[in-house]
Amino acid sequence: MKTIFLFLAVLVASTIVAQPTISVTVNDSDVTHNSIIVKDQITSSTAGYSRIEFGSASNNLTEKTQLDDRSGTSTSEIMLVNLTGPRVFYRVKFFYGNDSVITPINEVQLKTSTVLYLKVENLEPKNIVVGEYAISGTLRALLKCNASTDVYFEYGASTLPSTTGFITKGAGIDTVEINFTGLAKTSVIYFRANALSGTTILSAPTISTYATGASAISELWREEFKIFPNPVNDQAVISGNGDFILYDITGKKITQAKVAGQTEIFRNNLPTGVYAYEYLTNEGKVTGKLVLK
Repeated sequence: MKTIFLFLAVLVASTIVAQPTISVTVNDSDVTHNSIIVKDQITSSTAGYSRIEFGSASNNLTEKTQLDDRSGTSTSEIMLVNLTGPRVFYRVKFFYGNDSVITPINEVQLKTSTVLYLKVENLEPKNIVVGEYAISGTLRALLKCNASTDVYFEYGASTLPSTTGFITKGAGIDTVEINFTGLAKTSVIYFRANALSGTTILSAPTISTYATGASAISELWREEFKIFPNPVNDQAVISGNGDFILYDITGKKITQAKVAGQTEIFRNNLPTGVYAYEYLTNEGKVTGKLVLK
C-alpha cells in the first residue's frame, strides 16, 4: 500500500506545469521623450495573453493589453507613446489559465527633448501584377511611429516620382497596406514609407527595392493568358494581350488574331479535331492544344 501511494505522489508531481518565464527589453535607440518600445519574450507550455503596466511613477501604473501569446516561445512588441518624463516605469504580466506570472518593475530614463520617431520594418511589395505596359500591386510595411500620422508610400523606377494616397494611423506600431498602380514596367521597383505628422514629413531612412526579374515577369504574363471554353463548340474567348495563332495537325497556320483584353474567336466551319496554338508577347510564348468538338 505504501508503495502504491508513493507511485501516485510521483505521478501527480510530474504533471505540474512549469511556470512561464518572461524577459523584457527596451532598446536605447528606440527611446524618445514621449515614447518607448517594449519587447517581451515569453516561454510557456500553455498559451495565454500578456499585459504591460506603465507610468511615470512606480506606484501609479496604467494597463495596456498586448497580443495573444502562443505556447512555446513567443515575442511581441508594443510602443508606449505620450509618456511624461523624465522616467518611465513598466512591468509585464502574463496570464495563462487561472494563473499569472509578473516581472519586477523596470525603469528607463527618457531623453530630455521630444523627437518625432519613425521606424519602418518588413517593407515589401505584395501581389505584383505585370500588365502589358505597367506594374501594379500592394505595398506593405510595419511602421513604428510616436506621433499621430498619415501614412503614404513613394515608389518608382528609381527616383520615386509617384506617391500613394494617405492612410490615417494612430501612434504606435501598425502594419499598413496601400495599393499602387501605373508604374512603368521595369525589372526593379524602388519604394519607401513616409508618415506625415502635422506639417512634418517623416521618411523611412532607406529606400527599398524589389526586383521583378525576367522569370517573375514571365510567370505573371502567362497567368494573364486564358482561353475558354476548351474544348470549343462554336466560339471561345481569349484573355490576354498578345497575338494568338492557330495551327492544324500538319503545322499549317489556320488563323491569327490580335488579343487585347478579352477577344472572341469563332470556329468558322473548322472540322472537329485537335489544333495547336501559340500565344505570343514581347516577353515570350505560350503553346498549347485547342480541341474543337
